[in-house]
Amino acid sequence: MNKEKSICYKDIEEHIFVVTILQSSAKILENIREVDSIIAVKTIYKRAPTIPENYCLHVGSSLAHILTTCQQLEHSIFFLSTFSKSKKIKENNITAAHYLLYIMVVSSDFGFLCKSLL
Repeated sequence: MNKEKSICYKDIEEHIFVVTILQSSAKILENIREVDSIIAVKTIYKRAPTIPENYCLHVGSSLAHILTTCQQLEHSIFFLSTFSKSKKIKENNITAAHYLLYIMVVSSDFGFLCKSLL
C-alpha cells in the first residue's frame, strides 16, 4: 500500500513558488500604486506595470484565488462533518450539498463552483 503524504492547504501556501510570487506581486503593487490603501474603491496608479510586472501580478492574483479555493475545500470537510439532519432540515429537504453551498456562498465567491455541482 502506497503511503504518500497528502498535501494540505498549508503546504501549498508555504511553497517557495507561491511565497515568491505573492511577495513579488505585493512589492510591484507597492511601487506602482499612488494611494497606499487596500480598501480604496478605485486604485490610482503612478504608472502602468511593465510586461513582466503585469505577468507577475496576474499570476499572483490567480494564485490568491487558487489558495482561497483550496482553503475553502479544506474547510468544506469540517462543514460537512458538522451537518446534521434535524426534523426541520428533513421537512425542508435540505441536503448536505445544499448546506455546503449555503456556507460557501455566504463566505465567499466560491458558490458558483458549488452550484454547478448540484
